[in-house]
Amino acid sequence: MNSAGEIFNLYPNPASTELLISYRHTYSDNVHIELTDINGRLITRFSEKIIPGEIHIKQININDLNISSGIYFVRIISGNDVSVKKLIIQNR
Repeated sequence: MNSAGEIFNLYPNPASTELLISYRHTYSDNVHIELTDINGRLITRFSEKIIPGEIHIKQININDLNISSGIYFVRIISGNDVSVKKLIIQNR
C-alpha cells in the first residue's frame, strides 16, 4: 500500500463529536476520504479536488453519521495510492 498523503492526521483520536482529518499531497488529484467500520462496511465517503502542497482539513460531525462507539478506519485514496488510519469513536 502506498501513501496517498505526505501528511495524514486524525484529531482528536479517540473522537466523540467532531473529527478533523488533515492531509497534504505533492501533486494535484481527486482525493476520496472513506470512513469504514471494523468489518469494512462503508459509513461515508467524501471526494475533494486538492491543490498540491497545501494542507487540507476535512471537518466531520460524528453525530451526523449516527454511528456507535467502536473502532473505525479512515482511508484516503488518491489514484492508486491509499493511506489508512485507525479511528476510535467514543460517544458521550
